[in-house]
Amino acid sequence: MKLTPFLSSCAIALTLLTQARAQHVHGDSMDAPKPAATSRDANLSSEALKALGVSMSKAGNALAADDLAGYRALRPAVRSAYHDLADADPALAERLSKNASDPLPDRPDIKEARKDYVRFSTAVADALRERKLVRAANLRLFECKMAPEIGTGRWLQTESAARNPFFGSSMLKCGVELDRIAKALPSGHPPIEHLSPDEKAKYAGAAKPAAATDGGCGSCGMSKEAMAAGEPCEHGKK
Repeated sequence: MKLTPFLSSCAIALTLLTQARAQHVHGDSMDAPKPAATSRDANLSSEALKALGVSMSKAGNALAADDLAGYRALRPAVRSAYHDLADADPALAERLSKNASDPLPDRPDIKEARKDYVRFSTAVADALRERKLVRAANLRLFECKMAPEIGTGRWLQTESAARNPFFGSSMLKCGVELDRIAKALPSGHPPIEHLSPDEKAKYAGAAKPAAATDGGCGSCGMSKEAMAAGEPCEHGKK
């Protein structure tokens, strides 16, 4: 029995409608966008990352002192902080270490322990730096261009002078501080990110400038009004 042209058209339309509905349902179940991370999620991730940075700085301080026993005693705190970060931000935790159970495994000697530490330390330090959380965690960021295994490594510490955890007493002072804040600038001074590394080092180590007569910047002559307006500082004027 042949279908009339009208019935044939209806059958085709019904088939297309059924397929379209099936694709729509499939798309909803497979390709639905994931909800965006909330500010609370971001805050939990930041706090967990800062805690991890602090625990790593303590472990690094033990390595800098060639204290393997002290380092071993601090490993559980690092592991716990890492697991807290994994709960708050699984993607970041995975990026920092492929060893989800323990990013700093127990090693028989300090040389092997440092091989694990240098890689994880650099990853953690870079994550804190990327999120601008180093200072928020009351830490300082240092870099050594002769780090074992990776060539250039970074670590976190609280002291102002370098204490290299990758070599300990053999090369304790080998390292430079990154993103050092220019302490010579007065409170409330505008940001000076535009300065070159040499200029930043110059002003960071400069003597305390004389107070400006109008309450502005005594280092470059910027007026109090210009500082309040957020204008960039031009140290080259003086």
